[in-house]
Amino acid sequence: MKWFCRLFFLSGLILSATSLFGQDAIRSAGEKIVFSSQYFDHDKAIRIHLPASYHSSNKVYPVLYVTDAEEQFVMAAGIEPFLSDTMTAPELIIVGIPHADRYEELSYEAYSGTDPFNTKLFAHSGKGADLTAFIKDELIPFMDRNYRTAPFRILFGHSMGGLYTADVYLREPSLFQSYIASDPALWYNFRASQKLAGTIAADSPRFDSMLFLSTADSLFMKRATRAFYRKIRGRAGERISLIGYENDNHMIVPLKTLVDGLKFTFHEDDLHKIPNLYPRGYDFDFVKNYYAALSERRGYEILPPPKIIKHAGFYRMNDLARPDLAVEVFQYYVSLYPESSLGYELLAQCCRDSGDSVSALKYCTEALRLDPHSATAQRLMDTLQ
Repeated sequence: MKWFCRLFFLSGLILSATSLFGQDAIRSAGEKIVFSSQYFDHDKAIRIHLPASYHSSNKVYPVLYVTDAEEQFVMAAGIEPFLSDTMTAPELIIVGIPHADRYEELSYEAYSGTDPFNTKLFAHSGKGADLTAFIKDELIPFMDRNYRTAPFRILFGHSMGGLYTADVYLREPSLFQSYIASDPALWYNFRASQKLAGTIAADSPRFDSMLFLSTADSLFMKRATRAFYRKIRGRAGERISLIGYENDNHMIVPLKTLVDGLKFTFHEDDLHKIPNLYPRGYDFDFVKNYYAALSERRGYEILPPPKIIKHAGFYRMNDLARPDLAVEVFQYYVSLYPESSLGYELLAQCCRDSGDSVSALKYCTEALRLDPHSATAQRLMDTLQ
């Protein structure tokens, strides 16, 4: 394998997303890895977003690979904390894949039509296999070696990226555990993907990976996607879904598709099981059972994010006025996120309010060790000394 990488930290990446979710929520949408790949004659500047809890825990995270990183990476990184904090999806590592020529890299077949506009647009098309080889042989192994990745991968693409996502689903069905195709360009090359789906579906076993398809308001696009869906539905069973956003145009649907696609990925036909957060979603026993069931469904351990545990502790501490019962919750918090100063601050506060000043002092000391500049922990320490 012939590649090298350089790590940069991006600044000012997500100005629009910051206004929606806050600077703290976006954090490091941030790392940039430059690959010199054996499959391309140009470098690829891959972008990586790490979830908020990454550096305070030892847990593993599923990975969402996003095509068209120039357009879609910021959106995906922006909504990731919102989805995890509402129990819609687990925390995710997000990998953004850019394209020097998206029409070249996101199509498996060279364009064979005669339309002058499309002939020019797709003049270099048909290099999708090279992109897949890069992802399979270089990018995924790099991520698995250098980051704490769970054995669960998701591929997301919009338009031509959606076409590519559907094609990879057909050609490499086990490379990802879930495929999310937003208003895919399945009309491309006289519906070549639909024809391929027909041949594969006729002699292949049941597909184990999930596929989520969406359409926007274009009848031309909808017809091609619906025809593709009908071709593959029999072999995919309940692990394929198609949703139409009838009142939305092509450019707005990636956001809705990614949200709904991740819901489908982690909940399938049980979308009603995504809890209303208050009060049921803040019950500690419910939270543990919920993530245990989700882990069993997806085949790897999925742990609750810090914010969900924090709210479960607040529910016992404030709503139930039982700080003694909240101690258990925040002990669980620091067991999962041992490098989190906030977890130890909350644990110290609960111990103090429960009358256990010895434990409170111990946990507050640990909070200040992790974050010597925490004003909250220092104020708490002043009350204990």
